Amino acid sequence: MKKFLVTLQVLACCSLFAQDSEVAKSEMKKEKTDPCKKECAPDPCPCFMRGDDPIEGMPMTCKYPAAFNHPANVKVEGCWDVYADVSYLYWFSEEEGLDLGTYAVMTTGAQVIDQPNTKGFVLLQDTKYNSAFKAGIGCNLNVDDWVADLEYTYYRNHTTTSSTAPTSTLGTGVYYLNGWFFQKNTGNAAGIGSQGAAASALTSKWRMNLDWIDLTFKRPFYQGRRLTVTPSAGLRASWIRQSVSIAANVTNMNTTPLTQNNVHSHNRSYSWGIGPRMLMDAHWLVGAGFRFQGSAGGSLLFTQYTKITHQEDQMPTAAGTLRYPVSFSVHDYNVLRPMLEANLGIGWGSYFSRNSYHFDFSATYDFNYLWSQNMIRYMLEMNGNVGNAAAPLDLFLHGLTLKARFDF
Repeated sequence: MKKFLVTLQVLACCSLFAQDSEVAKSEMKKEKTDPCKKECAPDPCPCFMRGDDPIEGMPMTCKYPAAFNHPANVKVEGCWDVYADVSYLYWFSEEEGLDLGTYAVMTTGAQVIDQPNTKGFVLLQDTKYNSAFKAGIGCNLNVDDWVADLEYTYYRNHTTTSSTAPTSTLGTGVYYLNGWFFQKNTGNAAGIGSQGAAASALTSKWRMNLDWIDLTFKRPFYQGRRLTVTPSAGLRASWIRQSVSIAANVTNMNTTPLTQNNVHSHNRSYSWGIGPRMLMDAHWLVGAGFRFQGSAGGSLLFTQYTKITHQEDQMPTAAGTLRYPVSFSVHDYNVLRPMLEANLGIGWGSYFSRNSYHFDFSATYDFNYLWSQNMIRYMLEMNGNVGNAAAPLDLFLHGLTLKARFDF
């Protein structure tokens, strides 16, 4: 009996050893035939968690490894996955180089324009906030969660400045017109005084019409649990038309007593441009759909000033006769012009109707800096100073933007 039990134990051990040998041989064979097997298999890929609340019916799944930030664009249920937006703008526009005249005094003796010895000032073109709008459309592309966006900006600025020169005990108060007329007041009949035009009163109108079309491609993604960033790049097309018209009641120094002549200076510029545009947006999610947001970027446009013109009425000579009218123009002036833009504000967004739609609203204060846009003043200085002029001066736009967006 003992011999029989010992025999069974020996057979069982041999069977187990044989099985282990077969498993080892199978593993060795698999390693040789499976080129994809690695020494150390990695754990399942971690992914970034979304900072906002989970959307009902849209669980957070791990589609992207840690090396690729989770997309943060709006995704609604349905086959369209497009959006439309509209913005109300209340922007202020201002441009350097729109000084109209310097307060001066025309003395009653020699009838020469003198600078006043007290309370001198420069008369500037009035500026104001203007209502405008933006409108855009976009869609989610089926390429790595990129978004295409097309936006149009419409802005119009019309301002008028009217002023009568203050009276003075030293003589006749006038505005010495700062380069808007090329004809000189050649002095009185005796030849005393040869200076630029001076007006007892003037009215100036500045018009600036701006249109932008922006095509951008962007990819929103999570940089942190509650921070999203959106780099974007694309093209900007720009059209800017400006005019400055001055009606001046010019004082004639050739008569006693002094008389007035109504003369006009008409100045216009037309330009178009196209070039690359790049932006970086950031959203800090604070909960319940609310956020703080900001963006900064710029563009560099090839710009052609198709026409810059100046015309002015005739002024009387020392003999009392009228000169010939003055006019000149510049055509097809090609340059590069940079633009800088930034904004800060708040926003709110939410899905509704079982995630079939998404509504978003934001309020920001926008800043736009457009370099070297006052080509009217530049051309006047070039002609008045025989080719010597300072660089063209800049245009500024800033103000409130209220934007509503609907995804469907």
